[in-house]
Amino acid sequence: MTNRPLALRYVARLSACCLLVGLLPALAEVQIIPQVADGGGWSTTIVLSNKTTASQPVTLRFNRGTAANDGTTEAWTPTFLEGVSLPTFNLAAGSTMFLHTPGTATAVTQGWGELDAGSGVVGYAIFTQKTASVQDGTAPAAAAANRILVPFDNTSGLVTAVAVANPNASAETIQVNIKTTDGATSTGTLPMPARGHKALVLPDLSSATTGKRGLAEFYTTSGTFSIIALRFNAGAFASAPAYPQTGQPIIGGTVTNPPASNPQVQIIPQVADGGTWSTTIVLTNTTTSNLPASLNFRLSITGSGGATGAWNLPFLENVSTSSLNIPAGSTIFLQTPGTASAVSQGYAELTASPGVNGYAIFTARTANSTQDVTAPAVSAAGRLLVPFDNDTGSGLVTPVAIVNPNANSESITVNIRADDGTTTANLQLQLPAQGHLAFVLPEQFPTTAGKRGLAEFYVSSGTIAFIALRARSSGAFTSSPAYFESGAPVITSGSGGAVAGDLSALTRHPHQPKSRAGLPEAATPRVR
Repeated sequence: MTNRPLALRYVARLSACCLLVGLLPALAEVQIIPQVADGGGWSTTIVLSNKTTASQPVTLRFNRGTAANDGTTEAWTPTFLEGVSLPTFNLAAGSTMFLHTPGTATAVTQGWGELDAGSGVVGYAIFTQKTASVQDGTAPAAAAANRILVPFDNTSGLVTAVAVANPNASAETIQVNIKTTDGATSTGTLPMPARGHKALVLPDLSSATTGKRGLAEFYTTSGTFSIIALRFNAGAFASAPAYPQTGQPIIGGTVTNPPASNPQVQIIPQVADGGTWSTTIVLTNTTTSNLPASLNFRLSITGSGGATGAWNLPFLENVSTSSLNIPAGSTIFLQTPGTASAVSQGYAELTASPGVNGYAIFTARTANSTQDVTAPAVSAAGRLLVPFDNDTGSGLVTPVAIVNPNANSESITVNIRADDGTTTANLQLQLPAQGHLAFVLPEQFPTTAGKRGLAEFYVSSGTIAFIALRARSSGAFTSSPAYFESGAPVITSGSGGAVAGDLSALTRHPHQPKSRAGLPEAATPRVR
């Protein structure tokens, strides 16, 4: 259970740097990045991707906290190492731009950002803590909403923190509803100044969350706001998804009969257990009806070229994952034991009403550190765009996991455009029926080695699912967004041949010895 001194230690951490991340979709033309920080050991990288075939104008504006430290903000023009002129500039078609704050100031400056661009432009922030073991966290830009659901976990030394931004010209009072996994509910409020920004740990906002898991609901009767969340685990941190919603609050409401709807299948493209790894599956019911759900797991077969078999994955909660029931307006947590000597990995299929959202938390425990990373359950798509950063000077690399959930094999075309403008197209990747591959991007596609840019994965028929990570040679890692698209590829110039290599081999970070592998291992090299 999280005790008060630990919570206060995290408050101090947030007061100093407020590194907070979340996994939210970025679909609206005006998107909010609820946390930006520079100085005091922190820097922020803004990553912008143009998913269209035409150059797009982009406007970036920022606000920083005032000396009053009461949530009020003022206009802010941060410096970027790339020398881009704010607020408006152009983003080339089918490309990704990386903008780095210097992070050299003695004191931290923090606030929030606003991305105003066409709907084909998406963005996210990477927050970097420059300590002996460098830590990163990602926060996709998101449209503001009037109601947002945040699963939380304040147990076993963990704590959930949030950053809230009010992008409107008037003050708002946000209602906060809490439902813990034991069924208890409570309410509170969070006042927000106009154009305001606040960062805090959830137990300080609501004591009902102390030492508990559950679901927090943020709601305002008028106006909108944006939230990102972070899962602190000792000195490490990971994204904690938040779900923007519409309509009236669901926590504390009357339970209704479930509406008639066809269940949907979502994919969690990476699950791992054993060999220091465990996975926690988090399922949230965003409705006022009790909803059924089921989880089906597929295990990667070593040396099979990506083939999988049925996987009876155990959970500490001793539940039947084929017949789950998720109470209305609540979150459940399912954790694998992680006690096996060797790592097993594969993927999961979540079958449930569209009102059920899910994600996985991968936890790596070694003698020297504990690292977490989250991966959302996603609907498979015919085309995926993935920003990547394989800057060897910073010890960075992009590991990925890709799944073919279909009964037929897939031939995947891969197109790559680096941020220096060089393009390689028509690389090929084969994935068997119900297949799963985990690899480090530059080892599978050498054209990405030492570069940043945008990778596009495309199938002419069928669908694929994908997650990406941003890993450091120090052992730290974080989520890296992937954008699920339809239609024809946007990266089309250039040429390239088929990709060679043993796709069945479990892969790793280039700095890691070859004796241990897998997507989690790729993300976390051995600590030296």
